[in-house]
Amino acid sequence: FHWKKKKKKNVGGLYLLGTQLTITESTFQGNIVLRDNELPGDSTQGGGAIFIINGTISLVGGNSFRQNIAAQGGAFRIVNPVSAQIEKTSFDENFASIE
Repeated sequence: FHWKKKKKKNVGGLYLLGTQLTITESTFQGNIVLRDNELPGDSTQGGGAIFIINGTISLVGGNSFRQNIAAQGGAFRIVNPVSAQIEKTSFDENFASIE
């Protein structure tokens, strides 16, 4: 699976709410979260590639997060995680900034 060059407002390429997800052998590259000026500091913003609220994520085996950008959580952002497992996953040139 390759998720590349998506531009969205407030959330990343994948938005997960209260769910469980396992990702293997996937690439998330060049995803950009555009900041909505009407929602400064809003907890619903962030995660260049993936944004998870109240969920479980497993990143196992051959995943790559590259050049993803968001105000909070360049590659991904997890809010109130149930659990997170990260193995054999690369992170390169992701960028996050908090104003």
